[in-house]
Amino acid sequence: MMQKVLENFFKKYPKVNKQQRFLLAVSGGLDSTVLAELFYRSQINFTIAHCNFHLRDFDSDRDESFVRTLAQKYEVSIFVKEFDTQKIAMENKTGIEETARKLRYSWFEEILQDKKFDWLVTAHHLDDSIETFLLNMLRGTGLSGLHGILPVRGQLIRPLIEVSRQEIEEFANAQKLTHCEDYTNHDTKYARNRIRHQLVPFFKEFQPNFSKTMGDTIERLQGVEKIYNTSIQQICNEIVVKKGTTIEIYIEKLLKTESPPTVLFEILSPFGFNSAVIHSVYESLNGESGRIFYSEKYQALKDRTMLMIREIQKNDPTVYIIEKGQTTVDVPIRMTLDIRQKEDGFVIPKMPNIACFDADKLQFPLQLRHWKKGDFFVPFGMKGHKKLSDFFSDHKFSLVDKQQVWLLCSGFDVIWVVGCRMDDRYRVEAETKRMLMCQWTDEVRGS
Repeated sequence: MMQKVLENFFKKYPKVNKQQRFLLAVSGGLDSTVLAELFYRSQINFTIAHCNFHLRDFDSDRDESFVRTLAQKYEVSIFVKEFDTQKIAMENKTGIEETARKLRYSWFEEILQDKKFDWLVTAHHLDDSIETFLLNMLRGTGLSGLHGILPVRGQLIRPLIEVSRQEIEEFANAQKLTHCEDYTNHDTKYARNRIRHQLVPFFKEFQPNFSKTMGDTIERLQGVEKIYNTSIQQICNEIVVKKGTTIEIYIEKLLKTESPPTVLFEILSPFGFNSAVIHSVYESLNGESGRIFYSEKYQALKDRTMLMIREIQKNDPTVYIIEKGQTTVDVPIRMTLDIRQKEDGFVIPKMPNIACFDADKLQFPLQLRHWKKGDFFVPFGMKGHKKLSDFFSDHKFSLVDKQQVWLLCSGFDVIWVVGCRMDDRYRVEAETKRMLMCQWTDEVRGS
């Protein structure tokens, strides 16, 4: 059985073939040791990559030494990387397991790109996939969390994913393969280990064929997920619009889908929103606008007709200075500036991304900044002052629009809501001699 594992994998996934270049992640444990042995016996060219996380004192160095010996035995190249994992975890305020995983795969990705490998190979097996299924189910998940560990994902392949841990152990014993034992695999303070050593044995008491039954179920769920994702994508094409860096969801259309909570979960979960927050978002859809919900990196804003998702940005109090004589601006937005003599018969362009001012009324340097409470201006064509908050409301600015709009200022006056409306006090008039023409070259917001 084990001798044909790789052969069967290549048949099932023909885009992977023996002539390509493989980078094997080898820890020195039983699973990865068997993986390396199978590649060697199949006469497949491979290179070993090993991470020393320095988490288990002498054992970490013992594992590294063992893997180096394996590379010599198989006469293959080896890459070794050492990490001060505990220090990095403390600096990033992340857990040890999460830190090690990120360090490991980030380094693997570097090797894949730099050394032009076709595939990264890990020794995940069927029991690992079942544990992932159960772990996700207990934490709460959508359908994607129930597909277990995928055999192929990007450049990552797992040829042993349909093989049980018992089969791996039997092969290693029959071939008298040695390996390094990681004592932390038995520490039940980790959720995965509790599932492995406590929950799975409990299920096997009721169903001795538990591993195979779960493997078959996971495989069917992977097929169901493909059909499900196609349907979800079709729905999203109808109700989701991307505008710049903002994702907008039409609330009315969402609520008319067959299962709005499910559709909303599938849209929001990739942005890091958990089940509880997504439930609160759903409950707010028929309520007042203005509520904001957060994941670690994103916020969802409930507006009148839209639910808007965007990356969280720290409020930027910076004022960007435009000096007299400056002709271009690249940060925070792209803009050109041109001071010229006003010609007879000049007609002010009516495009919202262009504004013309009486240059002699301006106080340099000009400033670009975001809106703040209390700001007002005199909208072009009007005579009285108007609060920007009221102007935004009149023109149906969303909460995202309000936070992202830029203001061009002269002294304490707002002279242009960039891309929308300039101030009437600084307009070009009949007696104007010199004018400043500003043209915003980023995406134009309709006025």
